[in-house]
Amino acid sequence: MVHWKHTGSSGEYSTHGRTRSNIELTKVAGTSEPVYRVNKGQTVKLELTYENLGKTSPLTAKVGYYLSSNDTISVADRFLGEGTVTLYRGFPDTTFNTFLVIPSDLVSGQTYWIGAIIDYNNAYSERSEANNATYIGIRVNYFHA
Repeated sequence: MVHWKHTGSSGEYSTHGRTRSNIELTKVAGTSEPVYRVNKGQTVKLELTYENLGKTSPLTAKVGYYLSSNDTISVADRFLGEGTVTLYRGFPDTTFNTFLVIPSDLVSGQTYWIGAIIDYNNAYSERSEANNATYIGIRVNYFHA
């Protein structure tokens, strides 16, 4: 699972671009990776690319969504919910249909990472679990009364 998507081709090579956390979110200036501005309690749509490189096709797997204080996403992070994807071997799938609510108890001005882990419940035996998680950075907006 990655936070990149196929955008076309250049000659015989594929071209890729970053997935987004929401079309309408603005980016934080001056960050090395995109970090999107969000509000506490806001519902955002998450876009990620999933790919099945295994032998089982189609494969239906659960995806766990998490909030982390860093870009290393694990099941020890704050659980936000789950979804299910069905993947066919060799056909990457970029979906933009996961809705998540930004928790209202986050610290304003703080950067967090929304992450996803496919097969977070370890239903499938894999040679490598290293490519099952990805993230997108968010920064919580300040509100002045």
